[in-house]
Amino acid sequence: MMQRRIVWWALGIALALSLIAGPVVSGAQEPLTQTVTAYGLSVYYPAGWVAVEGNGVTSLHPADRDVSDGQGPELVLFPVVGQLDDRIAAYAASMNAAISPVEFGVRSGGLPTRAFIFDQTVPDTEGRLMLIELADGSLAGIAYTVRDSEASMFRLTLDAIFDSAAAVNAAGERIETTTASTEPLVSSVSVASVQLPQRVAWDEAGLALYLPDGWQVERDTDGGDSLLVATPGSGPTRLIQATTLPYISVDALDQMAEVLADNDMQPVSDAEPVTVAGYAGRIVEARDLITSPARMQLMVLSIIDRNLSVLIIATASETAWTDFRPIASAVLNSIERLDGGVTSVPQPDSAADSAADSLIRTGGVLASMVQPGMAPPRQGGGDSMVFAWELWGLTVPLPDGWTATANGESFDLALISPAAAAGGDGSFITFRSFPYLGDSAALEEALVPVADQVSSTVVPYSNANGLQGVAVHFNDDGQGTLHHLVLIGYGDAGAAIYLQSTAITEDDDALIVNMINEMVIDPPKSDYAAVDAAWQASLKDQGILAYGDPDAPVSMVEFLSLTCGHCANYSVSLDPLIALEVETGRARFETAMITGEPYSELATKAIYCATEQGKGYTAYKTLFHGYFELGYDTAFTEDGINNLLGDLGLDMDALNTCIADNVYAESVNVNRQRFIEYGLTGTPTILLGANGDDPAPIILPSGEPWSGTIPVNYLRSMIALSVDQGQPFEAFFTQ
Repeated sequence: MMQRRIVWWALGIALALSLIAGPVVSGAQEPLTQTVTAYGLSVYYPAGWVAVEGNGVTSLHPADRDVSDGQGPELVLFPVVGQLDDRIAAYAASMNAAISPVEFGVRSGGLPTRAFIFDQTVPDTEGRLMLIELADGSLAGIAYTVRDSEASMFRLTLDAIFDSAAAVNAAGERIETTTASTEPLVSSVSVASVQLPQRVAWDEAGLALYLPDGWQVERDTDGGDSLLVATPGSGPTRLIQATTLPYISVDALDQMAEVLADNDMQPVSDAEPVTVAGYAGRIVEARDLITSPARMQLMVLSIIDRNLSVLIIATASETAWTDFRPIASAVLNSIERLDGGVTSVPQPDSAADSAADSLIRTGGVLASMVQPGMAPPRQGGGDSMVFAWELWGLTVPLPDGWTATANGESFDLALISPAAAAGGDGSFITFRSFPYLGDSAALEEALVPVADQVSSTVVPYSNANGLQGVAVHFNDDGQGTLHHLVLIGYGDAGAAIYLQSTAITEDDDALIVNMINEMVIDPPKSDYAAVDAAWQASLKDQGILAYGDPDAPVSMVEFLSLTCGHCANYSVSLDPLIALEVETGRARFETAMITGEPYSELATKAIYCATEQGKGYTAYKTLFHGYFELGYDTAFTEDGINNLLGDLGLDMDALNTCIADNVYAESVNVNRQRFIEYGLTGTPTILLGANGDDPAPIILPSGEPWSGTIPVNYLRSMIALSVDQGQPFEAFFTQ
C-alpha cells in the first residue's frame, strides 16, 4: 500500500512539473528560436510567430492572428524620443489602466530601464511596458498586450520574449554580458516586505493560501484531482503550483528525496518535517534537471480529515530564485485551514491514534503555552468569582483556584484549573475568536468534520443567557476525559467564538458546564455614526480619516490595504479597541489606507467618497463584510460596491462620480508616501504616539518594527503603560 501511495505521489509531482516543462498545459512557454532586431533592440521569439514592421513599430504576434484591434496577443518594439524618466511617466499617465509602481532596472551592458505592469478594464487586457536608454542616449521601448481571457495561454511566451530583450551594438550584435541581468530587477524592499494580502480559498483541499498582490490564479481538475496555479502575471517565470493527490501517509512522505531523484530532480536539502495548518508534512528544496535551470521548494501535506494529500511547489528560474525564495517560503508558511483551524488534526501514524487526544491539548501541553503576566483582571470574590474579558464583553463564573491567561499559541484566552496551571493533566477551557464564519449553517458545517472524527454529532446549543450556536459533546474513554466543543455566533457580521473544554473528572466537567451555561458574550461596538461624522470632518479639514479627541494622550495610526485578508480580519478586532480606548478619550485613531492594485484602489476610493457624504466608516465596515462573504474580487468591483453600499442612504450617483473623478487621489498618495517614509513593509501595521508626538512604529526588542495583527489586548496594555504610568510603549516588552 505504501508503495502505491509513493507512485501516486510521483505522478502528482510529474503533473505539477509539466506546468514548467511541457507544452501540454495551457500557458506553457514556447521555445524562442527566432530573432528580430529593431530600434536598437534584439529579442527572441517562437516559431509560428511573425515579426511585422509598419506604422513606426515592429509587431510580433502569432502568424494566424489578426491583432489590428490592439488587444493582442502582441508584443511591439518601438523608438522613443525624450528623457527616460519623463517618457515613462508620460506613458503611465496616458494609459487608461491600473499601473504598478515603476520598476528601476538595468539591462545588459549596464543600460538603465524603467518598466511597469498595466491592467485595463475597457477593454479587458493586461501587459507590460519597458523603456531602455541605449548607449547613445536614445530610447527604445518594448511592450506587450494580451486579453485577460487569453492571458493564461500566452503570458509565459510574451514574458519570455519581453525578458529576452537586449540592446545591440553598432554591428547589430546583441550586447550580453555575464554580469548584467536580463530580467527585471526585484528591489530588496519588495522582497523584504513579503506582503501576502491576497487570500485564495482552495475548497477542494480545505485550505487557504495567501499570495502577493497582483498574483493571478488559475484552476483546473485532472482525473478528479484539483490543480491550482498562481503566477505574478509578469517578470521572470515564478509559479506557485498546488495539486490534490490520493492520501499519502506520513511515513511515505519520508521517501521524498527518492521520488525526486526518480523524476530527474536533484534535492539540494534534506526532506524536513513540517506542520502547516495542523497537518503533518515534509518540505524539500530541489533543482530541476530537465528544463532550463530552475529551483523549487516542494511541500506535501497529509490532509487526513479529507482523506487526501496536497503537493505544493514554488518554482523560479535559477537567476530569480534568490529574490523569489522569501516569497515562496512566506506563501508556504501562510497556509491555513478554511474552517479557521478550529482543531488540531490527528495523524494516523501516532501510536494511540486517539481522535480526542489529538483534537484537544492536554493540561501539560497547555501549561507550556501560557504566557505569565498576561492574565486579564478578575472581578468579584468568593468561591465563584466572575471573570471579565472586556474585548469580547465576556463574563463567566470562575471556580476557586482557576486562572486565566491570554494569547497562547493556539488560543486567544484560556481558563485553567489549578492542576493544568501546575503543568500536569488538568481541566481547562480555551477560547478562540473568528472574525467571520458565517451564519448558523456555516457554524454547523465547520464542526461536522470534528464530530465525524470523534463519532459524535453536531447539536444546537443555547445557554441561560441566550447565546446561540452549535456544539459537539463526547467522552474519550481511552484517556478518561470529557469534552465540549462549542461555536457561538455573535454580532451581525458572522463573527464567532470557539471554545474547547477538557475535563479530567466528572466534578470538573460539571464546573465547566456551569461556566459555559452562565457565560455572556456582548462585545463592545464603536459608535458608527460618531466615527462617520469624525471621518467626514477630518477628511475635509486634514485629508485624513481620524476619530477621537485630537488632544488624546495616545495617537494611533493603522496602515492597511482593503485586499489584505489579515487587515479584513483585524478590522473586527479593532472595533472593540475603538469603543474601549478612543471613545473614552484615551486615544485617537487614524485609518490610513494604501492601494496597490485595481480592487483595493476602487474600494478605497469608494470609502473616501462615502466619507464625503458622512458614511465613511459604515462603508468601510460594509465593504469588509462584503469581502468576507463574496471575496474582494467580487465585492470590490464597480457592481459589487454599488450593491453593497446601495442601502446605506448614500447618493450613489454622486459617489460614482467622485470615484471616477479620483477626487481623493492626493489623500491616498500621502498615505503611501508616509508608509514608505516610515520604512514599513507590510499591512496591517499599527503606529503609536504619546503626548503629542508623531505616531511611530512599535519597535521590537530585536530592533525591527512590529507589524501584523498585534493582539488588541497588547495594544491596550501599551496604552495603559503610557496613559496610566507614563512609561514608553516599549516598556511593554519588559513587563
